Amino acid sequence: MKDKFLRTLQGAVQRVMQSAVIDRGWKILRNRYFRKQVESALRHPLPPVLVYQMAKVASRGVADALQGRQDLSVLHFHFCDPDYSLYTHRQLFSAEGLPQNGPTEMTALNRRWQRFLTSQLRGPTDNMVQGRTIHERLIKPRHKAFVITLVREPIARNISSYFHNLNIYWRQRDAHANVPFDKLVEGFVSYPLNAVPLEWFDREFKPALGIDIYEHPFPREQGFMRFSTDHYEVLVMRHDLDDRQKERCIQELLGVQDVAIRPVNTAAEKPYAEVYRHFVENVRLPESYISEMLDSKYTRHFYTSEEIERVRAKWLRIENQMTSPQTVSLKKSAIPAL
Repeated sequence: MKDKFLRTLQGAVQRVMQSAVIDRGWKILRNRYFRKQVESALRHPLPPVLVYQMAKVASRGVADALQGRQDLSVLHFHFCDPDYSLYTHRQLFSAEGLPQNGPTEMTALNRRWQRFLTSQLRGPTDNMVQGRTIHERLIKPRHKAFVITLVREPIARNISSYFHNLNIYWRQRDAHANVPFDKLVEGFVSYPLNAVPLEWFDREFKPALGIDIYEHPFPREQGFMRFSTDHYEVLVMRHDLDDRQKERCIQELLGVQDVAIRPVNTAAEKPYAEVYRHFVENVRLPESYISEMLDSKYTRHFYTSEEIERVRAKWLRIENQMTSPQTVSLKKSAIPAL
């Protein structure tokens, strides 16, 4: 009996040690991969292109249009400032701030999912390692670069972010199918990453690049702007800007041709597509939440007063609001874009 127990214990210890070795080996390979990625970008004849913005503003389509070209080196990321990256990671993955009613049934699948969340909380994640490497090897030394960043109406962006992270936030797989609609709404209002669009440029972009975006007047009717600093050529575009106009802006910034942006990572591709659409079309949000988002420095900087009031009316569910050509693009798809 004792020998059997010792053999079982020995087997368990060996499995743990093997797992630790594999984990350590993976981290070494991951660090090496991102380091080589940045070093390769710095060896390119042209300065690297940083597609650098908060998540869920349609940046994937821009990055995909540029990655793979032989004449450019492209890095696509959302965070690189170590402090803000760690802060947002902990906001999302820590138990603190998460809804207390987790899975109604602790299935084997949900148990594995919770183990995954625990491992992610320990971190660092791939995205954190990539951002840290870019920060240490490219941004801190102040290498020259092109910077492309995008902005989006904050409530729509937050809903997209919420659904993207729904399983993490509710600590279960297929949360869109298992969490009642009223609970989804309740969870959204308390979603810990709702402040990201309001603070990203101050807490991420400015500390990393040394650029205060709010010091640069944004031509709201035009929907995009370019400016230069000592180290960066910067292009800022609104999410709802027509894709053909985005292509022209990027081509002029980089001095290249044949940039083609295609829709990717849209809600229609996601398992939660129908729930997401129903949420966008029917959610009733507190007026205080809507005001916090739309009266913010961020929204007022990138959108006209008329546009803000139309968006306010949309989320307050006020009927019979006029729609101008400027804002049609905010409502142009049957299933809202991510």
